[in-house]
Amino acid sequence: MRVSLVSSVDRALSILDALSVQREEIGLSELAKIVGLPKATTYRLAATLERHHYLRRDPVSTRYRLGLRVVALGGLALSHLGLGDHILPHMQGLAQLCGESVILAILDRGEVTYVRRVRSASPLAMDLPVGLRSPAHATALGKAMLAYLPEAEVESIIASRELVRLTARTITDPVALRAQLAAIRELGYAVDDGEFGEGVRCVAVPIFDRRKSVIAGLAVSGPSFRLTDEKLAQARDQLLCTASQVSSMLGYRGDDW
Repeated sequence: MRVSLVSSVDRALSILDALSVQREEIGLSELAKIVGLPKATTYRLAATLERHHYLRRDPVSTRYRLGLRVVALGGLALSHLGLGDHILPHMQGLAQLCGESVILAILDRGEVTYVRRVRSASPLAMDLPVGLRSPAHATALGKAMLAYLPEAEVESIIASRELVRLTARTITDPVALRAQLAAIRELGYAVDDGEFGEGVRCVAVPIFDRRKSVIAGLAVSGPSFRLTDEKLAQARDQLLCTASQVSSMLGYRGDDW
């Protein structure tokens, strides 16, 4: 049975989605252009979201960004997944061991959404804000999670999303992506070597729940000159160990760790 959508809710959520992919605050005119709505309509929707703390409007620049209510809901969603505050010590330990930023992400509608981050102590560190969304095919986190989804779901994502080229190394061929996902399932981890950003490397592993479903990904990311092959291998081993511990904590009883 086809369900009728509430257009005003649909439009309000499109505003939240638009802001979730922006690293910077954006103004009303730009926001209206992104969501494809009249400026007056966008203003009314944004004002309603601001009133309920889903958006925050800077009083000086009048530009918008996501509000604290979104953060609160994100934390609640993590708790429901079993990935609440108890995962943070594991991430902090990883960051200390590897000396690089550690990122927790989920896969949402074919995109990677960063939900928690422990930043490297180095002045030059990966700055991926919580809430940022990235294309799954171009990131180690995305590929680590895609590899363990049911085949039909992966095919649906590939069919519905253009494999956009972000750098010269980004995979844009569906056949090549499928081959790499198969290799990731064999290895148990994924690598992004300059596919998402020039000069950036990342290694990621999946996290499973008691139903043996992939529910999140955990990654170590840093600049290529610092995350050498040797350090990448060390980070990979630490990640696999940590992901095994976290997955076991969530009730996963796999045999491949």
